Amino acid sequence: MAEKVVTIEDSTITALLGNSKLVEALPGLKTAGAAKAAASSCKPCQAKARAKAVNYSQVKKAIGTLSGEQRKKLKEHLGADKVRVTFKNDAGKMVQLTF
Repeated sequence: MAEKVVTIEDSTITALLGNSKLVEALPGLKTAGAAKAAASSCKPCQAKARAKAVNYSQVKKAIGTLSGEQRKKLKEHLGADKVRVTFKNDAGKMVQLTF
């Protein structure tokens, strides 16, 4: 039987951030998920943009630095044997991490 590998993409992050229990269990997601929205002249649009604004690269980096127990929780939530995430490290180099 083949292993199920889930690749963390923007849509995956959006779904993860929608699960409040998971965000509470993985504090790195909560911190990285709070980002500033782009400016708009329309007040209702500004509110919607703020609510949806997420710095995906920051969230991917936070996922890459999760502890062993937190990684296990994430894999259980995703129903995956392995999780793959690609992000830029502090030196600006692209890192592909599978755990």
